[in-house]
Amino acid sequence: AHELMSLPAQLRPTAVFCYNDATALQLQLVAKRLALNIPEDISVIGFDDGPIGDFREVLTTFYHPKEEVGRKSAEILLDMLNGSNTHRVVHKPELIERSSVAKVKEYPR
Repeated sequence: AHELMSLPAQLRPTAVFCYNDATALQLQLVAKRLALNIPEDISVIGFDDGPIGDFREVLTTFYHPKEEVGRKSAEILLDMLNGSNTHRVVHKPELIERSSVAKVKEYPR
């Protein structure tokens, strides 16, 4: 994260989509240490909508129904063990827009 955030503005990404909210928090901490402002200098998006204190109120993230996915996975596995055919289940994540993103800026190259 430090190497990525240390790049000159023209080379630094305008946004980072993190693996999860905890990773997004770490990225935001590195950005702050480097005097970068979120979302003015870089947008940050997480994935989980996890309970990370006050940080949760500002992070744009994707919510996905982890418990529902786990429950459905167990049901499908039990069905398969009982000889049932497999079937496809799709869970669509929900974008929760908060204040860690801004419109994309263009830098002269």
